[in-house]
Amino acid sequence: PPPGPTKCLINPNARGCYFDGRAQAVIGAFYEAGPLSCANVPVEIDTGTSLAELTTNPPVAGQVRWLTSQGKPSYHESHWRLRAYEPATIQSRVFAAERSRVANGGELIGAFRYRATGPALLTLPEFSVDSDGDARWDGTGAVSDGVYALRFESRDRCDHAAALERFVELDQTGPWINFETPLHNSETDSAIVPVRAAVADWHGGTWSLSVSTDGQSTWSELARGSVEEVEDPLGSQTGTPKFLAQWSTRGRTGTVYFRMQATDPLGNGSHQTVALQLQPREALLTSADINPTVFSPNGDGSFDHARLTLELRRPVYADIFIEQRGDIPLGSWIAQRALPVGRSELTWDGRVGSNALIDGEYQMRVRLRDAEFPEQAEEHLLTLAIDTHPPVVSEFSPEAPFANCGEQVRFRVSDEHEHQWTATLSSASGATVTELQGSGNQNVQLASLSALEEGDYAAELVMVDQAGNEARFDWTFTLDCNAPTVAISSPEDNAWVPAADGRALTVTGSVTDANFDRYELRLAELPDESPLPGSGDLIMTANAEVTDGTLASWVARQIDGPHAIGLIAYDRAGNVSQAWRPLRFDGQPPIARITWPASGDTASPHLEMEGTASDENFDHYELQLSPP
Repeated sequence: PPPGPTKCLINPNARGCYFDGRAQAVIGAFYEAGPLSCANVPVEIDTGTSLAELTTNPPVAGQVRWLTSQGKPSYHESHWRLRAYEPATIQSRVFAAERSRVANGGELIGAFRYRATGPALLTLPEFSVDSDGDARWDGTGAVSDGVYALRFESRDRCDHAAALERFVELDQTGPWINFETPLHNSETDSAIVPVRAAVADWHGGTWSLSVSTDGQSTWSELARGSVEEVEDPLGSQTGTPKFLAQWSTRGRTGTVYFRMQATDPLGNGSHQTVALQLQPREALLTSADINPTVFSPNGDGSFDHARLTLELRRPVYADIFIEQRGDIPLGSWIAQRALPVGRSELTWDGRVGSNALIDGEYQMRVRLRDAEFPEQAEEHLLTLAIDTHPPVVSEFSPEAPFANCGEQVRFRVSDEHEHQWTATLSSASGATVTELQGSGNQNVQLASLSALEEGDYAAELVMVDQAGNEARFDWTFTLDCNAPTVAISSPEDNAWVPAADGRALTVTGSVTDANFDRYELRLAELPDESPLPGSGDLIMTANAEVTDGTLASWVARQIDGPHAIGLIAYDRAGNVSQAWRPLRFDGQPPIARITWPASGDTASPHLEMEGTASDENFDHYELQLSPP
């Protein structure tokens, strides 16, 4: 009969699924006459091997490491503490990793799952261990930034092998920077210089924008913020240009420099500097400023108005128009307002006439005409934005009310503008498990559930954006790390199952769990198919627990040969248990045929009969005599 599939058939390298170590072999000799002679011989048995990773507190919680050769020294090398449990050699290979959004399989990294793919890119030097050893990789052999798989394979002295895969995010490039305005070596005679740029990186980060009149030692910071986080290293150049700041020339002429500096969390940095030529002019306006540049006219008492400050050399008449970005006029805000020399402050409530504008980016077109010499006029453009909506949580996990220890508490806060957040994870008692503060649209891991005890948890996010809009987001879940209890009581291992006459096969056993969801019965062919969840054909499914009772009554038709019945149970947290029972199905009835004597023949008292009684699984035959 075929061997019965067990948990060790599914994972033969699991500790406890094989015997390793010293033992006593008892050798006995039997004689035709005389006593039995025995001898104890010490032996060492090696029937398998295992490989596991010990906890090493990697830079990123879970199994994913960050790696760079350019940034912070703590990320210059990835390190794994491995345990082979016995003397062994360990070989490490580096593979590229492919990405997909499939629900199962592979390693979950952010929103994607990854699997090792293709031939090995690099084979690292083999090393020997007595039990524990260290594997390291510094990025050698990698062709570009991306996700890589490290496959560690241990081999003991009896040539038993075990393997383990871990994933690394290699990022050796600083954030991508692209100025949309001003362009390098461009010219302007405007009193206000708007700065728009895209700053993006695979892992997010921070940026700062500075201005200098010499481009060397004296830099003044204009703004700072969060780097746009994109999904992969190849997506950095798809960053979205945004309005970052506007700078008043205050009558300066000549060359000025704008410098953008950005750093990602691994310490990779980048910078870009553009030069702008300021042309001389007879100016009515010395400087202009809007504060705040992002405001929320929603009546909540926080940044409800934008204040325009003008510094004037001459008395003027001012006309100010509101436009959508792209010079699309919306209407007049101020008409023929007389403004004196010096400082003037004007407050805007986000309306054009009686109409409140929707969220978005807008332009103030400021037209100034000298009060004494009307032929002297100039025009300036300033940028600002209306944002009346608070940040939102665009992604979070776990989303379901139950979670298992393989999951992570993650979230992404999204907003059109700069924002800050505070995230807190608390236990059922109200005790804070972890707290994290940050900013920007980044995919954030708050906690790895593998390090927590089972129970109820609550996550809370408090968010506030650049315009003062606040929001709170809460979600709760129950952590369940225990898989369902499953057992098949009958039929017994390798029992014969008649499948030719329509008799029902009754499967009994138990399937229970505190957070039970459902169970399945499946039929898998042996030995060609591995008995795993999803193997073979689905027989039935049910969503009620069973304790020492009937799991299913099933008629097996046209099935022949060795198969396995599988009981697979799922709980609401996604934990899975299975039990498989090997069976021998016989779907063909025996052949029973009498060839002599023929029907109607006369029989003698000493009758000899000829015929056929055969079957692949033949047991016995009977001859019966009855009167006509």
